[in-house]
Amino acid sequence: MNFCESCNIACIDDICPKCGRKKLREVTDEDFCFVAEVSRMYGRNLKDNLEKENIECALMPYGNGTNAIVGLPLEDYLVYVPYKNLEYVRQLISDKP
Repeated sequence: MNFCESCNIACIDDICPKCGRKKLREVTDEDFCFVAEVSRMYGRNLKDNLEKENIECALMPYGNGTNAIVGLPLEDYLVYVPYKNLEYVRQLISDKP
């Protein structure tokens, strides 16, 4: 499995599917990898649940920027977790109601 340091994406290919970068390296268990874009409420709940399971999680605010202009929080989060937990967290997110 390869890792794009620009996008924090783990991929099978030799080229990053997001940015097209060709200089990828082998992913390590500790690399924080992009999992999904989720709503603010779901992101906070997910982070709390993962912390209870001792799984690190980083949430990056994400949105179209309109909210930021008027001083409101962005509406979504980009979720990142260590590679060793990536598949588990993907499964959790795909099973959400």
